[in-house]
Amino acid sequence: MRVSSKAVSICLLICWIAGAQVTTKKEWSGLTALSSGETIKVKLQHGKPVTGGFAGLHDTDIVVRTRQGERVIPRTDIQRISVRRRAAKYAPLIGLATGFGVMVGILGNGGDLVASGYAAYLGAGAGIGYLGGWLVGKAASDKVVYDASP
Repeated sequence: MRVSSKAVSICLLICWIAGAQVTTKKEWSGLTALSSGETIKVKLQHGKPVTGGFAGLHDTDIVVRTRQGERVIPRTDIQRISVRRRAAKYAPLIGLATGFGVMVGILGNGGDLVASGYAAYLGAGAGIGYLGGWLVGKAASDKVVYDASP
């Protein structure tokens, strides 16, 4: 039982460290790095978020191309703008493989781990790794490029 609690502690520590986020204020001028058509999500001060393709930027507003057409959003109405990341969708699978690998490393002694009765521990390690990867993927799914909050 001592090995399993140590493995769980290690996996949870890795997930906690990987999931930690540092928040910094992002400036309006940083939006010039956006590419035309890049998918962005604009969280408004009041109302529903607007998701669409980046179409243009001015000193006082941003233009977002949505399914309904182009929408001009004044800078004063914007709380946060984030960019969608594609790499985060594989995070749970990477976590699963990592959790399984950590358990093999902890339990492995060169023998058949499944026959030795360690299959449940391997499954638990993979499950914890998958959960950790899912959490990291959720946390890293959007990159904030502008934040108006003080």
